[in-house]
Amino acid sequence: MNIWICILSLSYIQFVDAKAHCQQQYVSVSLPTSELTKLYEIATWFCYKEGTTNFNNKIVHLTIHGLTYDHTYWNFPCESSTYSYTDYVINKSNGNIVVLNFDRIGIGRSSHPPAYDVTIDLNADVVYQLTEKLHNGQFQDTKFDNIILVGHSLGTLISWTTASSDSGYNRFVNGLISTGWLHKNNPIGGMGIISSMYPVQLDPKLRQQNLPLGYLTTNPSWPRQTLFYNMNDADIGIVQQDEQLKETGTLGELRTCEAANNPLVTLKIPKAIPILLVIGQNDQCFCNVTLACDNSLIIQEREQQNFISSTETYVLQQAGHSINLHLNSHDWYQIASDWTQKYFRIKQEL
Repeated sequence: MNIWICILSLSYIQFVDAKAHCQQQYVSVSLPTSELTKLYEIATWFCYKEGTTNFNNKIVHLTIHGLTYDHTYWNFPCESSTYSYTDYVINKSNGNIVVLNFDRIGIGRSSHPPAYDVTIDLNADVVYQLTEKLHNGQFQDTKFDNIILVGHSLGTLISWTTASSDSGYNRFVNGLISTGWLHKNNPIGGMGIISSMYPVQLDPKLRQQNLPLGYLTTNPSWPRQTLFYNMNDADIGIVQQDEQLKETGTLGELRTCEAANNPLVTLKIPKAIPILLVIGQNDQCFCNVTLACDNSLIIQEREQQNFISSTETYVLQQAGHSINLHLNSHDWYQIASDWTQKYFRIKQEL
């Protein structure tokens, strides 16, 4: 694959005839930070089948990206027919699934509060306010009743906090698709991620953004292919594009991960909220020789004591951590579509 084709596709993305139509919208959220200003802007992209005018009874996949990613993780601009989760689930459902992508607080086009304020709980508060806006008709003038949180990595941890009854944020959450996170991690892989992070002020891509102190990103000297990929199942051009699109994380998020990963959080996700857990077979953050991730049964056994709700599992064979950006990503996209059909009874349009 020619990496320059992908770079050009970013420059001219507005002219590409995308399978899903996405409308960008900024929404305001009120957050308890150390700043006098309590209102922050969140950049959102509401995506749906081209030509859709009636959004009643549509199922929303509200996606939550992970650390150092932005909304493009779910709608990758390069070779979208292979890598875009957004396009796939919308097309496979014949438009009965719609997708709300957004840049998390502190990421991309969204507001950037002080880094120590941007915690897992603050992220969950944002997700709650987005679900509330979806439910109350602030997107497409439609009150959506079926909202599934689709998280990856840190985004999964945020979704668990949102869905837990302890948080008070789960009022409008109906299901969880949780990828790239398990309760027990591989210490070596986890330390590799932490060790790769450095201040954005030192990064050639991000230092011009004048972000607050405490914002971090991955150091180019630690290639993302060694952190997030199994290169036997990935395209080097996509990995290079990932490096070009990389975003940030905060010290506040890192310092609150451990508390959010406590099984007491997920044990308080109500039984009424079904969960699909998805992991890459070679995700070095959570898998090694002693922490096997070879099949769904193993993952079910590893995680079943951490949930009381109905939980299904799936392992994307060969994939590393960033499962959306592996060559066989469609395999798990289909699982997500089938799971949604199973629990939410998508009515196919004739």
